[in-house]
Amino acid sequence: MRRSPWNRGRMRQIRSVPAIASELGAAVQRLIDALPEELRQPLALSALEERSSVEIGVVMGIAEGTVRTRIMRARQILRQKLAAMRASVP
Repeated sequence: MRRSPWNRGRMRQIRSVPAIASELGAAVQRLIDALPEELRQPLALSALEERSSVEIGVVMGIAEGTVRTRIMRARQILRQKLAAMRASVP
């Protein structure tokens, strides 16, 4: 049984998803690495190590509210830069 041309193209798209995901992951990692340390550290502790704002505050020696603000700012910067990247892709 032959596959229709539509199915062959679809299979090529499905196979390329891991490559796209890998490129996107690398791009996001570069953006995270480019963040100032004061924003990168609380974001990493929160997202990667799943620490609470209180725990991060203790580790960093800053107030819990400051931790939340820094995480919010880091996410905001990442969101803006990802949007700019998306807009520049044809």
